[in-house]
Amino acid sequence: MSNAVQISFSEPLADQQRKLEIRTRRRISDLAMAFHKASEIESWPKRRLMLAGNRAKGMFFKACRPNLFHKVTQQLILEASMDGLTKMLNRTGFDQALDKVIDVLNKPKKGKRQTDAEDQLSNAHLIFIDLDKFKPINDTFGHIAGDKTLKAVAELLKEIVRDTDIVARVGGDEFVVVLNNASLAIVQTKMQEIQDGIDSIVLKGTDKQGEEQKFGLGASLGLTEIDPSISAEANYKIADLKMQDKKEAKQKASGEIARGGEVKRIEGPMGNREP
Repeated sequence: MSNAVQISFSEPLADQQRKLEIRTRRRISDLAMAFHKASEIESWPKRRLMLAGNRAKGMFFKACRPNLFHKVTQQLILEASMDGLTKMLNRTGFDQALDKVIDVLNKPKKGKRQTDAEDQLSNAHLIFIDLDKFKPINDTFGHIAGDKTLKAVAELLKEIVRDTDIVARVGGDEFVVVLNNASLAIVQTKMQEIQDGIDSIVLKGTDKQGEEQKFGLGASLGLTEIDPSISAEANYKIADLKMQDKKEAKQKASGEIARGGEVKRIEGPMGNREP
């Protein structure tokens, strides 16, 4: 009997936890049955019987330990909410975090003596970030270079956001940032830092034909103040639509022609930040 516990992280977290609990209970039941069967086999040598019974009994009680089961479950839930490449929240983890932000924004405001940071959340802004010119980089230099570029963007965002903010990778080349308790001036400053930082990323190397190539990265940003009266998904879509408007305006202004997501002409300033 295999002891491995396999879980598909594409399933909802509640379903993952339920399946893990069912499989663990089955394993405990199997181990208990093995212990009792071993105890009933009188024809076995006494020492062999004792070792088999103790082993089954030990595995049974080890599997029953609540703390061990809780730790395993929590670790699997954590892994399901994290992006393996960038080590930041993925879409699942971000959705949960955004739901929490909206819940806190909807809480009745308490007295001045309340010091809990969550209860002091008065506003939150959502920034949707979509990388420009990422597909040509991926196609020219390969997926390893593309992954390296995504990691560089992730590290940049982690440097820019504050400890009280949220940052996540929600798609292939899409990121989001939630700025909590930030004035409009702070929001605008952070957005400019993100824009300038991504615009300064340059990828240089040899393409598949052996020719030297140099690509500058860019990004389109969409901003919305989170409205706690609507769902997390609705707020997400508003920021996404504003990002798309910015991307389309930039493409028209620079003369880029996008067909099927592929940028046919690339131009614009390139900075000195290397991924």
